[in-house]
Amino acid sequence: MRLQIALMLGLVTGGLAGCSSLDAPVLTEDGRSLDPLEARREATARLAHGDRLLREARRTGGRLDPAIRAYQSALALDPLLADAHLRLAHCYYLAREPELEHSEYLKCLAIHPGHVEALERLGHARLAQDDLLGAREAYERVLAIEPRHEVVLFNLHFVESDLGDDARARALLEQVHDLARERRPDLIASD
Repeated sequence: MRLQIALMLGLVTGGLAGCSSLDAPVLTEDGRSLDPLEARREATARLAHGDRLLREARRTGGRLDPAIRAYQSALALDPLLADAHLRLAHCYYLAREPELEHSEYLKCLAIHPGHVEALERLGHARLAQDDLLGAREAYERVLAIEPRHEVVLFNLHFVESDLGDDARARALLEQVHDLARERRPDLIASD
């Protein structure tokens, strides 16, 4: 299965070198050879380092480049690390690079098709680009997994309204209202 995913992502061409998850040794940037388990551990450590750098950049308003490089470095060791693609997409969102952001969400979803956070963010990214049909498709995939996802239901109601399906938009908004009423009956009056 992981080989199929690697092929879909274009990570394997002709041979199996470069994909740590396929039992082949992995070469690091400094020329060290790692077995797949060592490569996964190192990739995970680089992912955590990227998270620290991203938090620091967001806290201080600093540059995103160090976090981006850390995530890219993790992916060089294990291209099938779905969360690294997701976090790299978030960096590209913050850097206002929508094409790169979109590409990373798709890579994450090729590895983990049911990744709710990636699907939700992909829907938001498509909505921001006025790709209403693409946003609808991503949001529908989220709802197939989590039918009570309030943010997605709320955003999908706007999408359906903009696409001219006012009845569906009203039904989605009513679902959001019902979920909010369940969660906080003391704050939302019943009809």
